[in-house]
Amino acid sequence: MFHPVQGDADETSLVGTVVHFGETLLQLEPFSIHVRTVPIKDQVIQLHFNKPPFRVIQHYLSAHTLSICLEQDHWASTGDKLCSFHGQKGVLRLMKTLPLLDERIQPDLLVNPYSLFRMTPGQILEGVTRGEGRDAQTVRNTDGQIVPDAKAFYAKTFYFPIAYWSSEHFYAPSECTMDKILHQAVKGRSRGGGMRLGNMELFNGLRGNGLAACFEEKFFEHGDRIPNEHNPTISLPKSVELVKEDARFFKCHLKYQANSSVIMRK
Repeated sequence: MFHPVQGDADETSLVGTVVHFGETLLQLEPFSIHVRTVPIKDQVIQLHFNKPPFRVIQHYLSAHTLSICLEQDHWASTGDKLCSFHGQKGVLRLMKTLPLLDERIQPDLLVNPYSLFRMTPGQILEGVTRGEGRDAQTVRNTDGQIVPDAKAFYAKTFYFPIAYWSSEHFYAPSECTMDKILHQAVKGRSRGGGMRLGNMELFNGLRGNGLAACFEEKFFEHGDRIPNEHNPTISLPKSVELVKEDARFFKCHLKYQANSSVIMRK
């Protein structure tokens, strides 16, 4: 038997309790990564869904399978992912206003024509055959002005969200746990670490949003300091500490000697 929670879960993760009255041992194997099982007794197991709040709509219990339908409200934000029934994924970007089609239709979702892929024709066919798809006769932009010679196709299609919300994965703490040897941020939110700056962050984040000042801050203000004119020797204090730390870590006997990289001639 399955005893679901009644109504809203009130920010708790408990979905319900599974009770087995048979002689065999109760074993549950969830098919979702967001569901975890907590054994209470030998024949009693609680189910938890790690993305509250939610509501249990209905459930179906057979001899070997328990199917649970949950309803969850989520405010869309930039970075969330959607997927069509034909396997094409896309990332959302919120807009304050949307264009107006045929003087009465304001679409909920705009698909960039540059995103047409091998899965897109199936979605277009779905919109034409089942979604009352048609070409727009008039297109007004976000300012309410008619766009001459504009081409737009709109239809009703099905999308389902991918439970990978940007609000749960965006993190870039200014003060995070540092590695003792490398003096770099450790990886992972669970460890209190920071966000790595890879190729996607470089091109999409920095260049796309004009955040070139981050390079100046990281390479100059947070880098090794350059002495003033009274001491013309350009040293690398942080590098010296790293070399000495590596020598102690690997039990090596290294004689580190800093040589002047710039010599001022009188």
